[in-house]
Amino acid sequence: MKKFLMIIVAACCLVSASAQTSKYEADARKIVDLQNNMNDYKVMMPAILQSIKVSYPTVPDSFWGEMQTSLSSDAEMDTLKESLVKVYTQFLSENFTLDEVEQVLAFYSSPIGQKMWKTDTQMAQESLEVGEKWGHIIGRRVVTNLALKGYIK
Repeated sequence: MKKFLMIIVAACCLVSASAQTSKYEADARKIVDLQNNMNDYKVMMPAILQSIKVSYPTVPDSFWGEMQTSLSSDAEMDTLKESLVKVYTQFLSENFTLDEVEQVLAFYSSPIGQKMWKTDTQMAQESLEVGEKWGHIIGRRVVTNLALKGYIK
């Protein structure tokens, strides 16, 4: 009887964990859709291929056109989307409660949340530029201090 009860409890736990996982997955899918990632990837594809193309100057343009068509196909985008959903599902389930994910979704579904998502690339770029400038300033200060202390000439 004890064994039977333990099996029932274990089965209930598995069902509950599975339900939570599928909720995280459903929410991850909503986030991917809200971010409009698939459109971004289609827009980025020519630049990605161009950066690879320069390393293979003898390959005809027809090959690159075929690759762009293939990589931008609905089937390829579906595969990419499923990969993103899987990564987001794992990330969300490891770092957020279901309630927190719902709050994130509510924010990013709002007009200000959508505006935030649309400008996050620009914000990241500007932050990177500030970081690079700061790195140069720190580098100059370190070199100046190395010279003042006689470690370099």
